[in-house]
Formats: sequence, C-alpha cells, structure tokens
Amino acid sequence: MGKITLEDLIKVVQQPEHSRQKLIAYQEKYGISTVEFVLWHKEGIPLPITDKDCKDWQFQLEMFLAAEGDMLELTQRGRFDTQSLPLIA
Repeated sequence: MGKITLEDLIKVVQQPEHSRQKLIAYQEKYGISTVEFVLWHKEGIPLPITDKDCKDWQFQLEMFLAAEGDMLELTQRGRFDTQSLPLIA
C-alpha cells in the first residue's frame, strides 16, 4: 500500500472561482439567481431545492463573498445581449 499524502485527503481549489462555478451551476439547475435564492429563503418561501443543495448553495455563497467575489459575476446574460448591438452616433 502506498503512502497517503496531504493531497490525497484535501482538495485545493482557487477562490472565488470555484464557488462562482458552483453558484452558477445551482442557478442553472434550479432556474433562479443566487440573489432570488437568498431573498426567497430569508422570506421562508418554499423552494423546490433539496436540503443538501440548499445548504451547499448557502456555503458556496459564503465562500464566494469571503474571497471577495463580485455578485455581478453571478448574473447571467439574457437573450437580449446589448454588447452585440452597434452603437448609434
């Protein structure tokens, strides 16, 4: 049997990128933004989210903010992307 190293026991991730990716995945999975999730959860509005995902979503948001993540990075572009429109002079 081989020697167990610290890398075998601990997963090292880069923050806030790791938590940002997890938050975006939850937004896509459940079809709501992280801001909506937080607001609805605080208001006690029942959400069709598993307890495990709910707890992890909260944890990932805490990690994201602690690593100075920008909430604007979590917003998703809508169908109407203004960046692709030509400027009118």
